[in-house]
Amino acid sequence: MHSLYKYLRPFIAKKEQVVFEMEDEEEITDEIERSLWLIKEELDLPTEEIQASIRSRRNNSKNKPRNKM
Repeated sequence: MHSLYKYLRPFIAKKEQVVFEMEDEEEITDEIERSLWLIKEELDLPTEEIQASIRSRRNNSKNKPRNKM
């Protein structure tokens, strides 16, 4: 099996790395918050749970290191 791989290796496609760049994180966060409120209404979740999730999301996004290019 090992010798077969030696011959097939050039034909095996290499996976290219995919890079996504986020330009406006604030807009995405707003959409996530809106979605959480919609889910709350649909599933009749407690308001405190949604508020805690939004607070946690805001705290995490503030503490996240940003890559500047």
